Amino acid sequence: MGPPLGNYVKTSDKITFNNCRGLFDDDTAVSGVINLSTNQYQYVDFKISYDDGESSLVNGALKVTSTANDTSGTIETNNLKVVSTEIDDNKKSRTVEYNLSAFKTSFQEEGSNGAYSLSSEGIFKVKGSEIGDYSAKFNTINPFRYKSNDEDSDAYDGQLKVVDTTNDKNYSILIANNDAKTLMYQASSDGKQVINKTITWDEVYDY
Repeated sequence: MGPPLGNYVKTSDKITFNNCRGLFDDDTAVSGVINLSTNQYQYVDFKISYDDGESSLVNGALKVTSTANDTSGTIETNNLKVVSTEIDDNKKSRTVEYNLSAFKTSFQEEGSNGAYSLSSEGIFKVKGSEIGDYSAKFNTINPFRYKSNDEDSDAYDGQLKVVDTTNDKNYSILIANNDAKTLMYQASSDGKQVINKTITWDEVYDY
C-alpha cells in the first residue's frame, strides 16, 4: 500500500477527511467529518466510496467507554444511520438504508489468556434491500464467549435471539457450539420451527 492520497486534518475535537484514499484500503476513498468528544464519536456525512461503484454514507454517534485497564467496555448508539449504494445480484444499483438504535455491546475479559465474553442488544432496520424491508430486535440470551482475542477466534458458547419487530412469533436463535467453529441455527415462523441445522460462523458473517 502506498502513501494515502487526498488529505485529512485532525484537531482536538474533529477529524475532517477529504477524498482520502489508501488510509484504510487502496480501493477505498473517505470523505466527511468525525466530531470528537469525551467517549463519543459523531459521524457527519462520513462517506466511504469503493472503486466498484458502491458507497456508504454514515451519520450518527457512537459512545465508547472502557475501564482504565481495558478489561471491559461498551459501545452504544441511539441512532446510527447508514445509506448505502449497493450493486445487487442482478448488477443493478440500489439505495439501501440501515438504521441501528437502542444498541449496546459489552465486552469483558475473562482471565489472563485473552479469553473474553461479548453481549449485544439493539434494533436493526433495513429499507430498500434486495429482499425487501425488515426490522428486527436482537439480544444475547447468554453472552458469547471466546477463548482468545485473536481475530480468527469464534465463540464456543453463547446464544443470540433475533426477533421480527412486526411479529414476535418470527424469530431466529444462534447457539454457539463448543468446537468454536460451528453453531446451531434455529428459525421459527409464526411460532413454528422451520429451520434447525448446524452452520459455520463463516456462513453467519457472509449473511
